[in-house]
Amino acid sequence: MSRAEDIRAAQESLESRDWSDAVVDDTPPTTKGEHVRPVPERHRRRVMEDAEARGVKPGAILREIVEAHYATLDAAGDEPITVRPADVVRALAQVARRERPAAA
Repeated sequence: MSRAEDIRAAQESLESRDWSDAVVDDTPPTTKGEHVRPVPERHRRRVMEDAEARGVKPGAILREIVEAHYATLDAAGDEPITVRPADVVRALAQVARRERPAAA
C-alpha cells in the first residue's frame, strides 16, 4: 500500500460513524501526570542544587517532597486534639513574626 493509500484509508476510518467494533482501552497510562506551576526562584534553585548534588533529575526531588508532605499529613491523622488557647495564641504570634518555635 502506498503512502497516499494509507492516508486515504485512515481518513475513511476517521469519517466513519460506525463504532460498533470499537474496543475501549482502559489500561492506565504508563506516564505520570505532570503539573506545571510557577515557584519562587529560591525554591527552584534549591531543587536544582539538590538534584545536581545527588545526581538525579529535579522531578525525583519534587516527588520526594510531595511524598513526604502526604506522609506527614497521613501520620497526623484526623483525631481531634486538645490544645490550650494560650499555646495557639503563642504559635500564631510566632508565625506572624516568622520565628521558629523554640525547642521544648
